[in-house]
Amino acid sequence: MKTNRNIPVVLAIIILTFSVPACGVGAPATPTPTVPPATDTPLPTPTKTVRPTETPKQTATPDMAATQKVDDFYAVLQSFEEKGYLESTDGEIFELESFNEEWAQIGWYQWINILSEGV
Repeated sequence: MKTNRNIPVVLAIIILTFSVPACGVGAPATPTPTVPPATDTPLPTPTKTVRPTETPKQTATPDMAATQKVDDFYAVLQSFEEKGYLESTDGEIFELESFNEEWAQIGWYQWINILSEGV
């Protein structure tokens, strides 16, 4: 069987002929002027933007249960002062932690000094 070697060469020439104008090689294209269309729409005018308000910083919310507890304790202190148990209600007040201790020995007790343990 006899093959024709000229067919691939002819195809290559045809492909190059059609692809050269598509690549932009050849005569330069004339630029088209871009003119905006005439409209009656007015151009936007700049306006002064209002500054947003600042969010205020959060304040501490009082603990109502703790406030009530202190008020009740202060009322007890005032009643003790009125009865003469205390000389005055001035000073520092602090609450001790809950303490419970059990002993298995009958008739035997050892005193624990809570304040000397650094509480």
